[in-house]
Amino acid sequence: MEKPFWGESCPVKSSCEERGKEHCGQCPEFPCELLKQFAYDEQQGDDGIRIEQCRGWL
Repeated sequence: MEKPFWGESCPVKSSCEERGKEHCGQCPEFPCELLKQFAYDEQQGDDGIRIEQCRGWL
């Protein structure tokens, strides 16, 4: 199996899969602390844009 562009694994993707969700916006814990950590991370964050994108999918 080919690795995704982001590397070995993604904790956010794994969390969605474990909960049987297609994306974070379907989770009752949305936005969780894990998603916030990624969204506001200094190196790989986007200042919450991905959280707002998920809200649009609700």
